[in-house]
Amino acid sequence: MATSFMEGITRLLEWIMRFAVINVLWVLFSLPVVFVTLPVFFADNASAVFTNLLIIAMLAPFFFFPATTAMFGVVHHWIFGDADVPLFQTYWKSYKQNYAKSLKSGIIFTIIWLIVGIDIYYFSNVNLFIGGFFLIASFFLFNFTIYYFATSVHTDLKIFALIKNSFLLSIINPVYNLCIFVINATIIYISFFVFTGFIPFFIGTLISFVTLKGYQQKLKLVEKLKERV
Repeated sequence: MATSFMEGITRLLEWIMRFAVINVLWVLFSLPVVFVTLPVFFADNASAVFTNLLIIAMLAPFFFFPATTAMFGVVHHWIFGDADVPLFQTYWKSYKQNYAKSLKSGIIFTIIWLIVGIDIYYFSNVNLFIGGFFLIASFFLFNFTIYYFATSVHTDLKIFALIKNSFLLSIINPVYNLCIFVINATIIYISFFVFTGFIPFFIGTLISFVTLKGYQQKLKLVEKLKERV
């Protein structure tokens, strides 16, 4: 009994270590974006916020998207393959293999996020109904983006095929997608407003784990639909 308990504790600590190490690597590889993002929370005027967001948009495709894809690549191994893969080597291998594709897709997604973000900011002061529409669109875009990361590390498709598949996954079973969004939004809220220690050690890996678990269930759902057809 005591041995089983200690084995369970040891296994739990191993998983906590894995999540923390990969999250730290993700933060380090995204460091230029992190440095520019932090001042946004302390900016005292809209002009400063807008300037920083533009800088983030320019840096994100080069740093944030490749780093996030590499993180998803490691977590994908945990869920779909071998949980005991070497952490740094697997992260670095995923980073190198997917960098070019992540950069190109990052440019596409950054442009889309910029358009939606500017529309939310503009229409929230002009027309609340249209502003609300774009706010809801941002929820969908969030799921679309994280499903893209999941799809990109699960399949070896071209960028636009990945985008198409990710888009379809983000509209299939809206209730399930809402659950994924709520769980990830809760992780983000806790990390920024309750326990900020989650940010350097767990926020990214928790979101990627939840997303890939949801992605795994989505694939099973798609397979069932194919069997019925």
